[in-house]
Amino acid sequence: REKSKKLDLCETRRKELLDGVSNFASKALERLRDGETAVFSSAGDNNNNNSGSPSTGLRSSPIQDEPLGLENILDLYGKHVENGGLRAAHGGHMAYVPSNGVFPAAMGDFLADTLCTYAGRSTESPGGVAMNNMLLEWMAEVFGYPDGFQGNLTSGGSSATVIAMATAR
Repeated sequence: REKSKKLDLCETRRKELLDGVSNFASKALERLRDGETAVFSSAGDNNNNNSGSPSTGLRSSPIQDEPLGLENILDLYGKHVENGGLRAAHGGHMAYVPSNGVFPAAMGDFLADTLCTYAGRSTESPGGVAMNNMLLEWMAEVFGYPDGFQGNLTSGGSSATVIAMATAR
């Protein structure tokens, strides 16, 4: 309980973290606007997180009991995650449907994640289920499906594939 208590932040600290992450994301989105859809590194540079060397890339900052400062975390994230690899949030990325690169949708994800909204059953969240149903009805209309169409929103491609396979059976 004592360790987990550190995660229960006061309003001032939550605001500091939110402002810091928001500023970082805003700058990253501006860089993304004019950047490439993918930036891949060679095996020998400092951005290769899978080189096996504990002192290379992101692995040079292992998970520890004491938290790093937000500035350090965002620096590591910027150098080793945001700055290399596939940029699915880029408007030119067309390889697959990414989880989210649309800022207003990310704000919706932020609310759902922060408030831990569970929308799987109407007894737990009548409003969340109603919102899901409204979205499904809207999507059915956009794609021209007939009245009475039913669907399901999943957390990702794996869940969607399992549901599709079970439905096809």
